[in-house]
Amino acid sequence: MNVLSSTIDAILLSKHASLISSSSSSSTRPLFSMLLSPAFRTSSWASTATTTTTTTLSKNPQINNNDEEKKQEEEELDLIDSGFLEQDPTLYTKLLNNCTKLKKLLEGRSIHAHFLRSQFTHNIVIQNTVLNMYAKCGRIDEARKVFEEMPDRDMVTWTALITGYSQNDRPRDALLLFPQMLRFGFEPNQFTFSSLLKAAGAVPTDRDGRQVHGFVIKYGVDSNVYVGSSLVDMYARWGLMDEARFLFDGLVSKNDVSYNALIAGHARMDEGEQAVRLFRAMQREDFRPTHFTYSSVFTVCASIGALEQGKGVHAHMMKLGEQLIAFVGNTLLDMYAKSGSIEDAKKVFDRLVRRDVVSWNSMLNACAQHGLGKETVERFEQMLRVGIEPNAITFLCVLTACSHAGLLDKGQYYFELMKKYKVEPEVSHYVTIVDQLGRAGQFDRAERLGIDQLQWAKLHKVRAVNMVDMK
Repeated sequence: MNVLSSTIDAILLSKHASLISSSSSSSTRPLFSMLLSPAFRTSSWASTATTTTTTTLSKNPQINNNDEEKKQEEEELDLIDSGFLEQDPTLYTKLLNNCTKLKKLLEGRSIHAHFLRSQFTHNIVIQNTVLNMYAKCGRIDEARKVFEEMPDRDMVTWTALITGYSQNDRPRDALLLFPQMLRFGFEPNQFTFSSLLKAAGAVPTDRDGRQVHGFVIKYGVDSNVYVGSSLVDMYARWGLMDEARFLFDGLVSKNDVSYNALIAGHARMDEGEQAVRLFRAMQREDFRPTHFTYSSVFTVCASIGALEQGKGVHAHMMKLGEQLIAFVGNTLLDMYAKSGSIEDAKKVFDRLVRRDVVSWNSMLNACAQHGLGKETVERFEQMLRVGIEPNAITFLCVLTACSHAGLLDKGQYYFELMKKYKVEPEVSHYVTIVDQLGRAGQFDRAERLGIDQLQWAKLHKVRAVNMVDMK
């Protein structure tokens, strides 16, 4: 779907280039090009047109680049407001696409507000770009508001909103737009269908997806590799692997997305042999596996305990020089931990490019499941020191470790610590802490936890087990 997102952005940049050109005078464009050039920014004219500021370079190049881009955007809008530059629609498109790429919502809103005060408020290209910006920044309701207020819409408008709903976990809203779009006389294209199929794969029933599949055939885009890959992914997400495989085999051309869709489907079904076999076929066809490919294979190897196969795929990944970024590293760590190779799991954790809360949870869970209670506690304390905020899963891991290791006081302390991080105890947390108290024979302390009948049932079970042990 990354390909689809970048393609939507490309459409917004190029599909209506003639409309943008006709909206701006030929005398303005050369001036604009000069004003946006690096040479202008260092000229004396630029110094008089904008306020000169002294900035300290950041030690982080990415932060420095973002700050410089923000400053440039402000300068460009200031040039318009101060009369040094005539308004030009291409400026808004350029700035909004920068905000979309960098997920800079606040700056995007400012540019949108500036655009609404311009003479181009009915320019459909800019309106589409605004809609796309809000959708990509996760503000799908604001994107819908822009959509509703547009006096005119085109195929890009509908596709951008459908894609936005699909990518923001609102699949039903995406699917509801499809019949509306057809009623207005618009013909869906391969990009529209790719997003619709993604949405259909995220709903529990196959009714809507099969109907969309019928329209794919009707409009003759089933041979398109991206639509075909989306069809494979949709059926695989429903667990209909025979149909997914039939569509995969029927693709005129395949790509890494096609393979990833089918491999991920087999992984979700715990069909390890099929997933690994497809991975090998992907290599023979000279398609380079992506991090999504590796993540799916490691996941299925973990679920079936196929350590040797997982090690082989790991070796292939390292041979290609792939880095252990968070999500693929997390699945690899989990694979080694579930296969009993805790030392390899630790090595993976230590080599992660960046550790997020999922990484730490995976490591904590691995230590807890291998009976390393004290190490789990030590790593949890380290996690807090480096500033990673724990969540409900984190606390469940550390409470489980304390319970199994008999660390009663530590367990009680961490249970109370949940309040500090505003993590509401769930059934699993109560069961774990009751289990810990039950193992220690301190049933009276459990009565003060304010737990319900479900947890008390667990407590009574633990009490009964302890009484049997004592006999």
